[in-house]
Amino acid sequence: MNISIVGAGALGSYFGIRWSKAGANVQFVVREKRATQLQEYGLKINSMNGDDQIENPVIVTDPTEAAPADIIVVSVKGYHLESVIDTLEKLVDAHTYILPILNGVKHYDVLTNHFGKEKILGGLANIIATLDDNGHVKHTSKIDEIRFGPLDEGQVEICEQLAEISA
Repeated sequence: MNISIVGAGALGSYFGIRWSKAGANVQFVVREKRATQLQEYGLKINSMNGDDQIENPVIVTDPTEAAPADIIVVSVKGYHLESVIDTLEKLVDAHTYILPILNGVKHYDVLTNHFGKEKILGGLANIIATLDDNGHVKHTSKIDEIRFGPLDEGQVEICEQLAEISA
């Protein structure tokens, strides 16, 4: 499975590392400042559920240069959603689904209006994590749930594939 993470903060980095270690091809679509930090320090999780890291994460700053993705995980702050719509438009193709894991539900209307209901998966995450000064994830509880599911009949298969690597 090919996954693009838009928003490699604590949430996106945590699940991106976990999916990468489960066998997914994960790329992190980030701004220049975060790209520099990731190139210098790599991606690392310090967690009660086990530490992990990616020494050389796949980093993309220009979405037109990104590899095709099966799923684009949007893990920016809700108030930054509008600022990444252009990035998402450059990443989405006929075979791509968008999995938002933002606070609230308002983003579903925004994403559905831009990309259509058939492209948007239902999703939420429950985790307590932050980034340290090096941009590494500090996960400070046992909770690290991500839940997702189809909002459209045609999304069942992709959700089943994601469930396999999320177990």
